Amino acid sequence: MTLNDSFYILLENENGELILCQADDITPEMLQIESPGEEYFSAAVEASILYINQKSSLNTVTLAQLHDYVSMALITPRGKLIYRINLLETLSQEALFGELPFLQKLKNILLSLNKLKVDLVFIEGIRECSRMCTHRQYQCKTTRHLTDYAVNFIRDFTRFNLKSHCTLVIL
Repeated sequence: MTLNDSFYILLENENGELILCQADDITPEMLQIESPGEEYFSAAVEASILYINQKSSLNTVTLAQLHDYVSMALITPRGKLIYRINLLETLSQEALFGELPFLQKLKNILLSLNKLKVDLVFIEGIRECSRMCTHRQYQCKTTRHLTDYAVNFIRDFTRFNLKSHCTLVIL
């Protein structure tokens, strides 16, 4: 199998060493996670590795990052439909040219969630979108203000418009 195979990952340990791992090589003890069951833990690790491989072309992750991904996968109830929204990938370039187009597009994305009938939604990339909308390279007072506003907008909007069984996680 090649390194880009979705079942392998390069894991960087505390010493900075890169170790080629399969999902079967990852243990709850390695990640310092209490396992809810062997099959459930294995499924969470496999889902996390697939997500990391889709997100990163290098397929490299630190032990702490893998811990975070697997922990997120473990909080997902079995049999529930999960949806991930990466705002940088989802939003068009025009929506990133200002606060108003960004918030309008964000509202449309949130409205579309009701049609999908999902149970758990992860939204990521708000900070990066805020930097792009405010034309800043780094986080500053202006970008933090827009980020905070967008997070509050998402919370308020979903509280009144999203189905009650849906859980929203903002990363």
